[in-house]
Amino acid sequence: MDLLEYLCGEIESVQAEMTKISNRGLTTMGITLKFKNGAIGNYLGTYDAMESYRPSQYLEINGTLGRIYIEDFIKKYSFQNMGSELSEEWQSSLLNDDNKTIISSFDKHIHAVVHALTEKEGPPIGAQAGLRTLLLANKIIESFETGKRINVL
Repeated sequence: MDLLEYLCGEIESVQAEMTKISNRGLTTMGITLKFKNGAIGNYLGTYDAMESYRPSQYLEINGTLGRIYIEDFIKKYSFQNMGSELSEEWQSSLLNDDNKTIISSFDKHIHAVVHALTEKEGPPIGAQAGLRTLLLANKIIESFETGKRINVL
C-alpha cells in the first residue's frame, strides 16, 4: 500500500472482497482503490497460488503520463511514456546477484537502518509509512466486514 501511495498518491477510499475458498482462512482478496487525485486502482492478492507461478507478483500502473510495470518486485522494471512506442526496461545483469533477490534488498535496508541509528539520523523509511499502511489495512478489513466502500481520509 505504501508503494502504491508513493507512486500514485494518497488513497481516499477502499472497497474489499475476500474469500476463504481454500479453508485456510481469508487467503485471497480483491480491493478497489480510489485515490485522492481521482485515479482508481485494483489490488489483487492471494496465498492460494504457488510462488513458482511467474510472475508471482507484479505491479502495473497505467496513467496519463505513461505506463510502469514491475515484475516480481526486483526482477524487471519498465517504463513507457504516453504516446511512445518505445519502452525502457531494467533487469539485473547475469552477474549482479545483489539486485536479484528479496533477501539482498532486505539486507540493504537493514544496513541502512543500522547506519541511520549509529549516526543518529532518521530511518530510511519513517514510522508514518508503517502506520499509514496499518490504517489502510484496517479500513480494508472494515470494508470486507461491512460490505461497503470505506473512506480513509
